[in-house]
Parts: sequence; C-alpha cells; structure tokens
Amino acid sequence: SAKLFENNSIDMVYIDADHSYAGVKRDLETWWPKTKKIFSGHDYQHPLFSGCTYAIDEFLQSKNHDLNKEPYYNWWTQKE
Repeated sequence: SAKLFENNSIDMVYIDADHSYAGVKRDLETWWPKTKKIFSGHDYQHPLFSGCTYAIDEFLQSKNHDLNKEPYYNWWTQKE
C-alpha cells in the first residue's frame, strides 16, 4: 500500500496493475507523490487497454511532464 511510503521516498515506480482508465488514474495519482526520480509503467498504447493510454496522457500533461515510450508498451518520465 502506498500509505506505507513517505512522499519522495521511492527512486522509481513502475505501474502495471488495474488496466482500466479509472484504476490507472488512481494509481498515477497515488504513486506520483511517493516517487523521487523515475515514474513509469506498462501498457501505454496497448490495443487492449486504451484506458491506460488516456489516463497516462492526461496525467502527465497535467504535470507538464514529457512521456518517453519504450518497446513492449513501456513508458516513463523523469521527475526533477
């Protein structure tokens, strides 16, 4: 549970759990403050999980962060 971690206490987070729009949005909002450096995950532009892509795009745009895409539907951004 994210409640076990203080804000800015984790170097890297990789999100790959609930694949619904609402679930991904919740995970992004929950883990963002906990992360210091690399915020990442899976299923970006995956044809079966379009909700993931929409949630990730909206979230990173709201934070004014660039999205980096990697093979096999991986994505990441670097926090300051």
